[in-house]
Amino acid sequence: MSTATGRTAGIADTTISGIVLDNSNLPVPGTTLRILGRPLTTTANSQGVFKLTGVPVGLVKLIVDGSTTSRPGAWPDLEFVMATIPGRDNTLGMPSFLLPIDLAQGVLIDETHGGRITLANVPGFALDVLPGSVTFPGGSRSGVVSVTAVHSDKVPMVPNFGQQPRLIVTIQPAGARFDPPARLTLPNLEGYAPGRVTEIYSFDHDLGHFVSIGPATVSDDGASIVSNPGVGIVKAGWHCSGYPSSSGTSHNCPECWKCVNDYCAADNLRPCDDHDECTTGDICREGVCKGDPVTVTEIKGNCVGAVDQAISLTAVSNRADKIEWLAPSGTPARGKGATFAVTYSNEGDFLVNAMCKSSLKAKRVSTGPDCGSIVAVLNEPEVAGGTRGNWGLVQPGSQKVGKYKGCATGGKWCFRLEEYLEEHTFGIDGGAAIDISGPADSDVTPATCAAIIADLTPPAVGTPLGPPRSRYWSQVITISHERFHVMDLHNRITSKVFADLETFVKQSSPCTDCKSAVSQATLDAKMDSLFSIYFTDVIRNAEKLAHNYSNPLYGTLISGIKVRARSSPASEAWPAACK
Repeated sequence: MSTATGRTAGIADTTISGIVLDNSNLPVPGTTLRILGRPLTTTANSQGVFKLTGVPVGLVKLIVDGSTTSRPGAWPDLEFVMATIPGRDNTLGMPSFLLPIDLAQGVLIDETHGGRITLANVPGFALDVLPGSVTFPGGSRSGVVSVTAVHSDKVPMVPNFGQQPRLIVTIQPAGARFDPPARLTLPNLEGYAPGRVTEIYSFDHDLGHFVSIGPATVSDDGASIVSNPGVGIVKAGWHCSGYPSSSGTSHNCPECWKCVNDYCAADNLRPCDDHDECTTGDICREGVCKGDPVTVTEIKGNCVGAVDQAISLTAVSNRADKIEWLAPSGTPARGKGATFAVTYSNEGDFLVNAMCKSSLKAKRVSTGPDCGSIVAVLNEPEVAGGTRGNWGLVQPGSQKVGKYKGCATGGKWCFRLEEYLEEHTFGIDGGAAIDISGPADSDVTPATCAAIIADLTPPAVGTPLGPPRSRYWSQVITISHERFHVMDLHNRITSKVFADLETFVKQSSPCTDCKSAVSQATLDAKMDSLFSIYFTDVIRNAEKLAHNYSNPLYGTLISGIKVRARSSPASEAWPAACK
């Protein structure tokens, strides 16, 4: 690169070198540097090292103009005061760090609009700017005021008086002035007591060091430090708060070390913060801040629950308040602290984790319907079947199936009867017999009536038999007879097995703490046993009861035939046996 013009005679060999980096430790290319307002030619390598030639001798102000960089974003100016010595390479003695200005959280201020600026990554910070209170560089009364937190280990201006502030911010644009002052609120990172008065400091570029711009008071809750009425930011730049140290040495001792005369010594057994969320009891040991790992030893609580009902869990840990919970598919899916309650909207098995970094415990939880919501269903399908010889047949229990549903109640996993299915067959067959559908049937004639009456006359009441039906039968009455068997099967067998099986499942199937499998064989054996007991009892008099129901129907049929014979014209010659 070319040497700057206007080099002062006799000091051509006087140079300044250094390095310009951003806060990610990457070089900021294309940055202009100025001395006493005059731009100088900069030669820089790929690492961001610059070298200025032809610089004045004596006390100079070196300005790093971040607005000229080719890197995206907005960048501030930095100002360094240094004394150059002729005939040698003068260095800054440290890197000059630039940081990107946080314009996204800035506020437009003009004559009618003010605003509050907060920082998402610094809870508790606020800058309140009144309308018409800002004069921007060049005299404008309208522009964007921004605030950016500065990395405390990369502050270009060293705080005075032995201060070590935990928070430093830069308010931009540089050179903007505030009248009346903008009220500043900082988080109380120093841990000052409520009501304590401290100072707010601003870097004065004219003096070249931090100066107090007025007092601020810790809030009643101790959470923040607020500038006193009439005090605040009067000029944009670098700002912090805190008390100057009353004593100390030139050493800047790190945490867990202390100043002893003119050197740093390990400060053991002092409480500290290792900045690890998953340690506890942090204390200085051999000059290093160390804490004991947070461990999770167990997750207590129910491992089953009903759908849409909370499952409450508790972590056993040496610092349960630091535990992070993770419950994919649950509501909520995350949590923190000793206890955690999660609900699931679907049935299934889920994994809940309680952890702090590498220390993790998992608990499997299962959900099912609330046992009280399960209503058992009795299903009695009928299928076509054959007969034994002529007439009809109902065969009960051609298929029997019990279905059982897992469910949750009182933090336990239980089972309930969901469905009892009893399938029976139904069939009728008159063979070659002639069907007499009623008294008016065309097959009932003076020539056949006597034979029909004799063939369809039922035996005495109480006899478990029907009419002879050697040549004639009634399909309608046969169907009614078999329908009576179906009704009798429901009343005296199926409904009783259903009720007793439901009770047995509820009372005799043990509930478990965690999800378990149903004992299908045990429940099926009970179902078959109940059916056998009731069937054996019912079968003894099933036909007697059915014939007692259907035989009067045959009597009614014969009475109808006789009424027809008596009311017919004499010319039809109905025999006396049919009347």
